[in-house]
Amino acid sequence: MIFLDANGKKYKLPKGRQIYWRISAYALVIYNKKILVVVPTWSPLYELPGGGVEKNESIFQGIIRECYEETGYKIKIKDKMPFYFAEQNFYHKHFKKFYHSLIIVYKGALINKKQNKNIINTCDGDEIKTVEWQDINKLNKNNTHPVIYAAIKKCTKVL
Repeated sequence: MIFLDANGKKYKLPKGRQIYWRISAYALVIYNKKILVVVPTWSPLYELPGGGVEKNESIFQGIIRECYEETGYKIKIKDKMPFYFAEQNFYHKHFKKFYHSLIIVYKGALINKKQNKNIINTCDGDEIKTVEWQDINKLNKNNTHPVIYAAIKKCTKVL
């Protein structure tokens, strides 16, 4: 099996290594025709806010928590049905683990326009380089994580 890291480098699963399941949930939040995106410290590519859902929380709780931790914005989930679903094998360099990830993307909405910048990078360490409201037309396959770009492209066709 082949696994990709955050920068697209390929890794073969070494013999005897375990594959971990991971639910990765993300929010697509649009405000004033711009999408809320983050750039993580480990990659130059735009991503949607979100990430791994903890075992003790629902998918919606995980998205809301991750979005707040990564962007400082409080959101709600607009639709209880995801608009995008994918699978991905990835290698997490920091944890040195191989994951089979289920990627689920929901439409989200801001609860409050006020951003708490103090929360960013306080929960998971130095994870987020920048938080931006990016013009939809400026996100492309060269500057956006491939899985996230596919989700954005699908969603913006139906907006």
